Amino acid sequence: MLPVGRHGALRFNWSHSGERALVAVARSVQPGIDLEHRARRTRDVQALARRFFAEAEATALARCDDAGRPLHFLRLWTAKEALLKAQGRGLAFGMDRVAVSVGPGAPELLAFEGEALEDWHLKELICDEAWVAALAWRGQPMEVRWRGDFE
Repeated sequence: MLPVGRHGALRFNWSHSGERALVAVARSVQPGIDLEHRARRTRDVQALARRFFAEAEATALARCDDAGRPLHFLRLWTAKEALLKAQGRGLAFGMDRVAVSVGPGAPELLAFEGEALEDWHLKELICDEAWVAALAWRGQPMEVRWRGDFE
């Protein structure tokens, strides 16, 4: 049990992929984090998106060129999984019940069933070119401090 100070209890979430792991620790909010290795996604990502993602996300993914599609898929996946983990439901809630957009800038939350979008924050974490990660939380904006070595 972690002590509750004047700023609230510490809460955490973690994710791993291959030999790497990420841990998110926050005060007074429940973080959600996801990490994926780019080489692990070798199946047909378009078929996975049609099956598990919101229709708008699958359509956006289909518009990507073949070379960029796996990375775009993983950016969507990590953002969605981080949001669902922060919500406390995980993948069983349904990845199609949350929709995000990932473009050249920061990921944007488009829909989250039963949630007020303005309550949510989503950050893409840049690890290195082999790893894709995202962090999400509901509550006040916070400074994200990053420590890691992916070498």
